[in-house]
Amino acid sequence: MTIPEASQLVMQAGIMARSGELFVLDMGKPLKIVELAENIIKLSGLVPYQDIDIVEIGLRPGEKLYEELLIKDENLTQTLNKMIFIEKDTPFTHMCRNI
Repeated sequence: MTIPEASQLVMQAGIMARSGELFVLDMGKPLKIVELAENIIKLSGLVPYQDIDIVEIGLRPGEKLYEELLIKDENLTQTLNKMIFIEKDTPFTHMCRNI
């Protein structure tokens, strides 16, 4: 997903917002960073690993390999935009606010 596509989804979700909904955006199929790097090198007219090396350095402290946004996808309601969902979860009680 491109930055303009992601920005559009965020703006559309903002327009749909009413009162404290939690929006989940479908960001598309996950893509490996190495594939992204290879594609950018090819689009620049060069050959990966021949003209430009790609070196994997691993995760830095605090980085995550995967982002778990939601565990219970049965609580999602699709909006008019097929890539924007509203998460319907049980709200915290007043007692939980003091914790």
